[in-house]
Amino acid sequence: MNKFFIIGCPRSGTTMLQQALNRHSQIVIPPETKFFYYLVGQSWRQQVRHVERLRRDLQVDLPIPRNKLRTLEEVQGYYNLMAESYCHRIKLTPTCFGEKTPEHTSRILLIRQVFPKAKIIFIYRDGRDVALSLSKVPWLNCDVNAGIWIWQRYHRMMQHAMKDSELDCYTIRYEDIVSHPHRELSLLLDFLRLPNEVAVATGYGNREGVPQHELPWKAMALQQIVDSRMELWKRELTKLQLGELECIAGGSLQAIGYKLAAASSPGLNIALRGKLAVSLVRCGLSLPATCLINETFANVDSSPNRSRKREHARNEELSLLHAKRASASTP
Repeated sequence: MNKFFIIGCPRSGTTMLQQALNRHSQIVIPPETKFFYYLVGQSWRQQVRHVERLRRDLQVDLPIPRNKLRTLEEVQGYYNLMAESYCHRIKLTPTCFGEKTPEHTSRILLIRQVFPKAKIIFIYRDGRDVALSLSKVPWLNCDVNAGIWIWQRYHRMMQHAMKDSELDCYTIRYEDIVSHPHRELSLLLDFLRLPNEVAVATGYGNREGVPQHELPWKAMALQQIVDSRMELWKRELTKLQLGELECIAGGSLQAIGYKLAAASSPGLNIALRGKLAVSLVRCGLSLPATCLINETFANVDSSPNRSRKREHARNEELSLLHAKRASASTP
């Protein structure tokens, strides 16, 4: 089976895209495995705990590793066993096995080492909508300021990964999918070298890709693709919230084609820095310890003082790619 990975910031439409592609007759995407995040590189005890979670979420009888999975061959073999076990349970023999875990955005190098021929799909969304959505999920104590900081961190990880000229990747924008699902998903299937199927853009999701305990915040992704949640920030954010979000991440928003709405210029003053720091501490304390460790030692420097030149060049490439697609689809 050919492998591909869907990555991007949480609440950017990753589950919607997973469900859309899962409707294709030659694609299988299980629930989030977090395989390269909570299993690879972890202690044997953590690996055992995570395999037990995989057994529950994927409903497969995976063997518990007797020893820590260390080598690339061991990791690849166990991932393939997981994929085959899942496909056997749902009685399908797909051409492509996909995986969707937002946290894998910081694990692209590792994924490429294990699966050099794997395709990567980056999905991104207006950071203001992402921040608003993150502030509503039950698994994270996050306000909109912490939410936009998280979005910007994922944005920078994406920029960093895309500097690799050998990475076989495809970028797709949430707003483009919900506005033109047939066009955008057809182009994506071309990238995966699969024929277009109408059900991908017009059908409904299947429960196989979403465990029962995740339904409270993922149920909408099971519905037909619509644009009703695009630019929700215009209706729900206050002027104060919007101004602060755009001060925190306005430069990143503008760089990939999102127009700013507030009058203030991007940049953090002392008061907003302090407010953001408190929000991030509160948010961090709501995360599992393993997640905090993983994020602390992620393989990307996401600090605001990192070099901007390469990031700006990659932002321009994203904007040009979006403009090309839009002009190509115009009659």
